[in-house]
Parts: sequence; C-alpha cells; structure tokens
Amino acid sequence: QGFHGLLLGKNLGGYNESWLSLARKEKVIHRKPSKWIKKNTNINDIFLSNNELSFAINALTGRKIITTRRTHANPFVNINERQADAAIMLYGTNESQVERLLDKYKVEYLYFHSDWQEVSKLDPLLVPSTYKDYLDKGGVEFKQVKSKLDPGKRGVPKYKRLKIVVPDKIFKNKPIMNFFEPTYKQNGIVIYKRIK
Repeated sequence: QGFHGLLLGKNLGGYNESWLSLARKEKVIHRKPSKWIKKNTNINDIFLSNNELSFAINALTGRKIITTRRTHANPFVNINERQADAAIMLYGTNESQVERLLDKYKVEYLYFHSDWQEVSKLDPLLVPSTYKDYLDKGGVEFKQVKSKLDPGKRGVPKYKRLKIVVPDKIFKNKPIMNFFEPTYKQNGIVIYKRIK
C-alpha cells in the first residue's frame, strides 16, 4: 500500500510539475516593468491599481497594494473599505477626499495598463450597499448589481453589491492625476509616481 502511494505521488508530482512550469513562466510584457519596479522602488512602497493589476504587482514584485482579488485579501484587512477607498482614489471627483486617502494609505505609485477596462470588468471593485453615501460623497459612479464575490467561481451565490463604474477615459479630468506624474512608460504600461 505504501509503495502504491509512492508511485501515485510520483506520477501526480510529474503531472503537477508540467502545470507548475507553465505557471512559472512570466509573461514577457510583465518582465520589464517588474524589473523596473524592483530596481527603482522600495519593497515597502505602496501601489494603487485595480484588483487584477494590483494582484499581479504584488505577485511579481512583492510590493504593497491597496486592493486585490477579494479571495486573496488579507483576512485582517477590511476589503470592502479598501475597495471603496480605492474607488474614490481612482475614480472619485472629490479632490480633498482623494488626497486624504492617498495620504492615509501612503500611496507612492499608480500602476496603469492599457487593458485596465477589460481587467476591471473581470474583477470589478464591489462593495456592499452600506457604502452608497460614502461613494456619493467621493464622487464615484456606481450601479446596483447582483454579483458573485469571486468572479472566478462558478455556481456560487450572488449578492447585492454596488459595482464601481470605470469611466471610459479612466483618469481624464480626475483629481488623482493632480498627485502623480509618469515615471515609466512602455508597451501600454505607465507607472506614475506621487508628486511630493
């Protein structure tokens, strides 16, 4: 019985290894910005982006992020508050609130990718309806939806949530751009640094 378990483990190990080797291959598009981030920023610098891009930044560089995929969030962090705050910083029209939140979280960098709209649709910023007044005061557009909390899961319950609407011209005429300047640009990726 122990021998069969050893053989099964060895076979499954080989099977898993083929998948792991694929997972270890970093996409070429991410290589240069991740190298740049590692070389030019501090491990404790904080990045702001949407859920998916933040997840990638953290995974590829170890840098700190404001929000991420809900199912990968730190259990000691209020992810609803983080997502509402990220929505206000990214898309809000209340400049003083945007600045207050950038200071609160000590945001140093804003990470933009030309696929922002697409990846934001796959894993949008979602918060409970109790954040309605907060988002209104921040000048964030949202709509009531019934949505899964984890977009990657099938057959799971849907909950009433406020889905943050991503503007067509993402940062155009948004207060956030008063606080950042581009510091890295390549292949549709722009990394903005906070103006001191």
